[in-house]
Amino acid sequence: MYQKGSITIAICTRDNPEYIKHLVKDLKDQSDKGFGLIIQNNGSKIDVDLSGLNNVILSNNKCVGLSESRNLCVESCKTEYIHFLDDDLTIKEDFISSLKVFISQNPNVSAAGGKVLPDWSRVDRPSWVTNNCLVLLSMLDFGPEKKRFGSEVSWLVGANLLIKTKKIIDHGLFKPYLGRIGGNESLLGSEENELLHKIANDEDVFYCPDF
Repeated sequence: MYQKGSITIAICTRDNPEYIKHLVKDLKDQSDKGFGLIIQNNGSKIDVDLSGLNNVILSNNKCVGLSESRNLCVESCKTEYIHFLDDDLTIKEDFISSLKVFISQNPNVSAAGGKVLPDWSRVDRPSWVTNNCLVLLSMLDFGPEKKRFGSEVSWLVGANLLIKTKKIIDHGLFKPYLGRIGGNESLLGSEENELLHKIANDEDVFYCPDF
């Protein structure tokens, strides 16, 4: 039985050792330390300091693609909610507390996706990357108001995505034939939206700008 409101952060990583260090540091700097952490490392070499974090699972299982990595995280998750973060994200120190506020105010919401904004402080923005191109890089900003998935917004991204763990299991996990696969074998995506559309048939799914 899941503890009500409990959260695990799940990070699937492959060949991004420096990015994962930055994200783990952001997690260690959180004002609210009440969360679990699963890092699913798909066959790459990472060296991260996980001291100070609670309930950490570092998995080095090799698998085929992002969907399979996410499913391994779900299978290991022991909390009511799992929140997927891409390994190259940065988060503010109130990220976890913002998640908990959203959960307490919206207990019937089964899934919610947040903003994903580009950070051009680390790299020069190519001149050809227009705002219209950002959607192709999984960048998302639907404005400052909460919106219903399906009717008000048509897609969310797995880079910043909160879901009730049981709902993922009940609806058959992420489909392995979708999702990124390393080595340029496949650039297919939308495994999260395929799952979210199934959840949204019976449950509330939202875009949330607060995390």
